[in-house]
Amino acid sequence: MGYTPHVLIVGGGVLGTAIARDFAIRGLEVTLVEQGTLTEGTTGRMHGMLYSGARFAATDKAGARRCQAESQLLREIADHCVRSTATVITEQPDSDDQFGDYMAACEACSIPFQELSGSEIDATELDGSVTQAIRVPEAAVDPFKLTLSNAAGAREFGAEIETGATVEDITFEDGRIAGVTVEYEPTTDSHPAPTTGVEVDPSAGPDGETAADEQPAEETGSEVDTDEDDGSGREGMPGAVQRSFTGVTEDDSAESGESEDIDADFVVNATGAWADRIAAKAGITLPLSRTRGRMLVLDEEPAHTYTQYDPELPLSLSQFWGNAVLGPITGGDDAVEQAIDEMPVENLEDATVLRSYSGVWTQHRSSKDHPYGPGATMIDHEKYDDQWGMLSVIGGTLTTHRLVAKQVVNRVCREFGIDRDCQTDEIPLPDPTPNSGASGGRSMVDTASSAAEAAAGDATHDPVLCETRSVTRSAVEAALESDDVRGTDLTDVRIRTGATMGACQGGRCGHRIASQLYPDHDVETVEESLQYLLASRWQGRRGTLWGTQLAAALDDYDYHAAVLNRRSPPDEEIDLDAFDAGPEPDERERPTMCEAVVHD
Repeated sequence: MGYTPHVLIVGGGVLGTAIARDFAIRGLEVTLVEQGTLTEGTTGRMHGMLYSGARFAATDKAGARRCQAESQLLREIADHCVRSTATVITEQPDSDDQFGDYMAACEACSIPFQELSGSEIDATELDGSVTQAIRVPEAAVDPFKLTLSNAAGAREFGAEIETGATVEDITFEDGRIAGVTVEYEPTTDSHPAPTTGVEVDPSAGPDGETAADEQPAEETGSEVDTDEDDGSGREGMPGAVQRSFTGVTEDDSAESGESEDIDADFVVNATGAWADRIAAKAGITLPLSRTRGRMLVLDEEPAHTYTQYDPELPLSLSQFWGNAVLGPITGGDDAVEQAIDEMPVENLEDATVLRSYSGVWTQHRSSKDHPYGPGATMIDHEKYDDQWGMLSVIGGTLTTHRLVAKQVVNRVCREFGIDRDCQTDEIPLPDPTPNSGASGGRSMVDTASSAAEAAAGDATHDPVLCETRSVTRSAVEAALESDDVRGTDLTDVRIRTGATMGACQGGRCGHRIASQLYPDHDVETVEESLQYLLASRWQGRRGTLWGTQLAAALDDYDYHAAVLNRRSPPDEEIDLDAFDAGPEPDERERPTMCEAVVHD
């Protein structure tokens, strides 16, 4: 038998895990590393839409067709992550005849749509300002579960996936990859400060581009083509994944706090908005442009997904398992208010905003497409940096992530003379829920049934810990036992079950979730994990503190302070010895409770 190459993928988002799965199915030795938890980057900060391709029909016909084909394929191989819906696309105000041209573009791309009549528009939740609209078949997708399914599928074919480790150095010798140094977390029970994604350069312009000198495309990177024989594919997923790494060693349970040198025959950088930082570990300059998009989570799910047509930046109100997500929104607080006002959906201004978050969409500086489009760029660092054994893939959409992964794997396999067909379009993704046989916990798709199951039996044996998401204790326990759990980081529970993602945002259920760590962990560790969970939830709530959400946040504070005795500690430690201990019990003038009772 010939030598089996070992490929290291850096980045645990939907694209990185899909690449790992494809490599593993083709029989290569695979390790994926993630600095945080899976989905911690832009994968976990999207609006949950599986595109039909309609939004790209007027600007990127080839990309629109790829979206349509990949959307249909994901419904077949990942149906447990997808819920079919309809998207109503409306005209943009004062767009003249632009919407007619847009419908013609959809027809040219063979994207099915239905033009709505006036009465059909009135039957939707649209307000009276809309006179033209079409309905297209799209779907809501659970990005957390899709990523976990990719990871579980990769493991089924022998891939090793590790979270909670950081790539510290990537070394080359004589222009060839020599190894990767990884540092594991200092302690499995400690948590980094919560983050919302990569920080956009403060000198960046409106589109996120910095003032760095821009090189021509032929000198900085290659646009990924879609021809099967050249390892291409102009699509991927939007944004940022983090990077982490576990070692390929005899003992795959490396101790926390240690560093390890890993031999890898090829490295794939799939970290999205962090891609330039990983490239810098290898001494490579990777010029990126980033665009931050803000999303608002609303408390009521609409009957349809609604998109206001804009060839540059469509604004959508999407369904997301009991909630709605409005975005992407660029700009400050005024832009948020403007987006709510401009979205032509009735009573939207009265909805409660539960939280906000930001996703960072990234492109290579050579790319000419808009970062919200389906384009992806694959950078071969041998061709452009004289360093063989590493490539970076940047940009794209979740809808086409499988196709981008396929082209990345095609490209790397050719480097080793491996000719094996991609089978990810044929092999269904496993369901990583407790009853499916794969590791993991429930996700948002499954939690609705868990409460009914508990009610049908004796609910005292499996109580519901998160009411708004109907997450039971058994689901939390299963999530904590999954392969990817990072010590006591309850983020892993959240992405597997949807717990703390409902109306209270963990304010009323977080302590119940954290209590499941006891007695395996001491009280101090449980409290630390709860504090980290609430801090990460608060990060999204703090930008929504007006109206009912402000009142809810104050109620949660009172609840934690008065009921759970979780008041903020004083700035200075109190010297209890300085206080008078008071009289002994037998010296008190007031009788005890029992002595005060008068019997007839």
